[in-house]
Amino acid sequence: MLKKEVKDTLNLPDGASNEYLFGHRKQGCIGLPIAAEELELNPIDTAFKLLTLSDEIVSNEALFPLAHTVSKRIRRTATDSDIEDYLFRISR
Repeated sequence: MLKKEVKDTLNLPDGASNEYLFGHRKQGCIGLPIAAEELELNPIDTAFKLLTLSDEIVSNEALFPLAHTVSKRIRRTATDSDIEDYLFRISR
């Protein structure tokens, strides 16, 4: 829906290449961020920030649901290594 609106605003035909919209501005494109990539990175960034806070109460509140999710997925109590592997896999 966003692509269509941007194309309409720029008076581009519906069949115009989306590469023009998402390509880098240094290459003469518009440089719109791809929403799917942003949606994948934001939760990871937020989780990292919460887990690494100096406030132990907040970081523990973030760690508990993460450890619970990992434990459910691997069907055993998650270790720090398991949590690290899980976060690495979802970030790829």
